[in-house]
Amino acid sequence: MTNTLQNIAIMLLLITLPKIHFGQAPALGRVPTFTLFTSGGAFTNSGASVITGDIGTHVGALTGFPPGSIIGSIHVADSVTALAATNLGTAYASLNSLTCDSTIGATLGYGQILTPKTYCITTLATINGNLTLNAQGNPNAVFVIKVNGALSTGNATNILLINSADFNNVYWQVNGAFTLGDSSIFRGTLIANGAISLLPKSSILGRGLTTAGAISIQNTSNTLPVKLISFTANCIGNSTIFKWETASETNNSYFTIEASTNQNSWATIVKVSGSGNSNAVNSYSFTATENSALNKYYRLKQTDFDGHFTYSDVVAINQCGEEAISVELYPNPATGIISLSSDQDKNQKGSVSVYDILGVKVFHTEGFPKAIDLTTKPNGIYFLHFTNGTQTIVKKL
Repeated sequence: MTNTLQNIAIMLLLITLPKIHFGQAPALGRVPTFTLFTSGGAFTNSGASVITGDIGTHVGALTGFPPGSIIGSIHVADSVTALAATNLGTAYASLNSLTCDSTIGATLGYGQILTPKTYCITTLATINGNLTLNAQGNPNAVFVIKVNGALSTGNATNILLINSADFNNVYWQVNGAFTLGDSSIFRGTLIANGAISLLPKSSILGRGLTTAGAISIQNTSNTLPVKLISFTANCIGNSTIFKWETASETNNSYFTIEASTNQNSWATIVKVSGSGNSNAVNSYSFTATENSALNKYYRLKQTDFDGHFTYSDVVAINQCGEEAISVELYPNPATGIISLSSDQDKNQKGSVSVYDILGVKVFHTEGFPKAIDLTTKPNGIYFLHFTNGTQTIVKKL
């Protein structure tokens, strides 16, 4: 299955915006990019739809722009659409060949939660309310939903992504027509074998592609994610220099740099505003002057205006600055009153804070205490942060 999905991703790269993730950007050169495309059918728009990415049809007319607006290119029956039609057909066939991990019922949503698998539905299907895709903390998790018939959603339907799920890794294969209901939000790459209809105030966060059938949109929007070119972290003295670049941004609210000593628990270093919507290259940088000698893992979190977020690949660096101090806790695991010892210079300034699993600070004191009393706190997981001005050490209690 892994090799087949890789082949599908490669073929989709040839016809759509590249599979966008925080990592090495693919070298597409002049290969076309589509967010809405039909191999055979008319493409019509009514109303003030806003589309980001290329749109096109290989057979049929394309009308409605204006009044619709597009941030991208329009292609009608040219060499670009010929290539797209060929590769889209191959991608559809490859998805069709995937073996089902689970066969599920035709009524989706109503609070239903799916984990990463290839799901098959043997008849036409519907989605109503919320359908949640849970990646279980794996940002590379892949979801494939195969529908042997038409797929339609009710009004105000929402595909939710949680626990690192990425709509770039969500594939919908529909052997028939697709209808997105009024005010609904659909996430993922849709490859249909029939007409695509996007009703008023609906939106696709991803791509809508069909091998055969008309595309009709009404006051809708298609948005595409941030395309990250690079993210780096480098030591200079006691500081860490972070730099990253984006090739384009859509619906981008802000970035967050997160640090970790073990890649299990992560702490926020800074939040940096994004550029919202941009087709230009944007460069960002941040210098962490009070650096942790132990924090050697970093990642970039990108958050959209709608709250959806994606993580970059983790980057690792060697210890920065002076030699790390040591902090010991006992007893370990903690039993309520925690004793602390350290080779920290007692004359040097510092502070100790304790955070719960949600990141809420439940204790803080200046200096370096000999003990901390947490007997009044609820049982649970806590993290002790010790900072001396140049280094920060995080210990799980």
